[in-house]
Amino acid sequence: MYPILKTATQAIILGCSTSPFDRPVRLLERLIDPTIGYLGALELGAAYEFGLHTHIDPGNARRWYQRYILMNIDGADPEWEKARARIAQFHRASRNRTSSSVPVASSAKKMASPLFEHELSRIKNLKNGRVEELVEAIEDFVDSADRNRQDVILAGQALRHIAEDGHPEAMHVFALGILERRFAPWNRSAGSIRAQAQHYLMKAAAKMYVPSLLKLAELCEGSTVSTAETAIAFYRVASREGAQVAEGNLRRLHAKYPDADSRWIDQATQYIKSGKLPLCP
Repeated sequence: MYPILKTATQAIILGCSTSPFDRPVRLLERLIDPTIGYLGALELGAAYEFGLHTHIDPGNARRWYQRYILMNIDGADPEWEKARARIAQFHRASRNRTSSSVPVASSAKKMASPLFEHELSRIKNLKNGRVEELVEAIEDFVDSADRNRQDVILAGQALRHIAEDGHPEAMHVFALGILERRFAPWNRSAGSIRAQAQHYLMKAAAKMYVPSLLKLAELCEGSTVSTAETAIAFYRVASREGAQVAEGNLRRLHAKYPDADSRWIDQATQYIKSGKLPLCP
């Protein structure tokens, strides 16, 4: 794949004649690695922004830049400077400059990508500010993917990174994606998927994130007294956090299981707060 990436990129940068005209762009669009994702995302963003071996398409360019940024969502400034240098090679202004003048022009932003800078600034600001809005932006990205499986995987990887940083909303959304089999391989067993989802929900619940508390209570409800007792503990914590819907569920479960063990419920409540409650089967 890498030789194809290099050859197609050079053909676009140098303006080589190809048949058909958009062949380099089509080759880059097919370069997808199961782990990395879209290998030519940055190059395709530049090609569509500047109209190289394809027509100018700002919307398509922006989406390719989004893919690159999401693939490198934990990137630091050196990573983004490398990206800017790569984009500069595609800029038409680079065609009329000597190799010695390119760095000067690049540092003066004369060969910058307005679309890339806009998307990078937007995502960095969200990540450094209201993370829930970044989670929403990633959900919007995957919702507009027309069921593009690779975009769904990419969104899941980005959400997982944010979740691992300890953000409860990201944990919750990522867990729901796992339960819906969007962010997990299709061949995973139902039990494994359920356990992985509960792992992230439990971490969010330990931070008193109400949607995760309610979802775990729902998952733990079952036909046995033991799972109902655990569900009661989740609803109890959610109720104390202001979730009115939890109060009705508490009354329902207490009526259904009048012999529920209050000692376990009390202990489970403490386990929830410490993030040490065993997963429901």
